[in-house]
Amino acid sequence: MKNPNSGIAANKEAAEKKAAAEKEAADKDAAEKKAAAEKEAADKEAAEKKAAAEKEVADKVISSQQDEIKAAAEKEIKAINAAAKKRIDTIKAEADKKMKQLVPEPEALKDTSVKLLVSRAGVDFVQNAGDVITVSSREAKALIESNQAEPVRGSAPQNTSKA
Repeated sequence: MKNPNSGIAANKEAAEKKAAAEKEAADKDAAEKKAAAEKEAADKEAAEKKAAAEKEVADKVISSQQDEIKAAAEKEIKAINAAAKKRIDTIKAEADKKMKQLVPEPEALKDTSVKLLVSRAGVDFVQNAGDVITVSSREAKALIESNQAEPVRGSAPQNTSKA
């Protein structure tokens, strides 16, 4: 007859072997999962480092492009300012020229004597042909050019009324 304990011992031994095999399989599975998790973490860290490096490169490129754009804008602004200054100088020169035409120089305001070739009258004066009158050099020039008077050199005016 068989020993009833031998069957129990065999079953126990088989169960222990099975439990050991399952534990070994579970440990192996856990080790594989741990290795996979560590690899995933390492891959993630490497991807983050790569992304950070790419971002740094992109930031440098963007900064460089911004510097180039800024330099180009500053150059354009300088050119516009130079053109505006040149235009302003031209306008000032034209204005000065017109002012000189409109406002006579102090020398042009000097009194000049002319002999009238025609009579003329105004609200408060009468001047006859042949009268020598004193007028501004501008008016004298206008009278001479329109053949209403002729220049007089070195003679004193006969009629001192001003027109």
